[in-house]
Amino acid sequence: MKLKTQILAIGMALSTGIANAEPAKPVDNAKKSDSAVTLDTLIVRAQSENKSNQPFESCLKPSKIIRSRTATSDTALMFDHTPGVSFSGGGGISSRHIINGMADDRIRIQIDGMNLISACGNHMNPPLSYVAPSSVLSAQIMAGITPVSMGGDSIAGTIRVQSADPQYTEDGKKYGSGLNL
Repeated sequence: MKLKTQILAIGMALSTGIANAEPAKPVDNAKKSDSAVTLDTLIVRAQSENKSNQPFESCLKPSKIIRSRTATSDTALMFDHTPGVSFSGGGGISSRHIINGMADDRIRIQIDGMNLISACGNHMNPPLSYVAPSSVLSAQIMAGITPVSMGGDSIAGTIRVQSADPQYTEDGKKYGSGLNL
């Protein structure tokens, strides 16, 4: 009985609201057609036709790499100020890299020609933590779907890092000098 009373009360409230509603006002189209609308100038820039199949690519300049070797202990931060790239720091040696809002397995990481993935199942140790900034020789980032000709298998982008070859000294000589010990 109580349920029927509640349903009846809701029905009456709705019908009262509909009865008190104002009718829609007619739109005068004649006024709108008389005034011309002027739009701002729009400039569209794009890649030339012969380069349209190449993804966005950014190579770090050697001077930036040299400065970053001593300025940071985080290899991922070497890509700081690269458009579309951001970082998520959660401890460890290297921040987690994010390209155009996508991270983790959506980004292909290639270090010295090898495709690497995070060592931790929770992605707390990103692949760039395997390379110290002091040993980076070249670094390149490509945003967007990477073509198969460049390795493919990523929808966010690809990061390529080439580390410098290790330098050794001859037996009995000190590294960096020609003196015998």
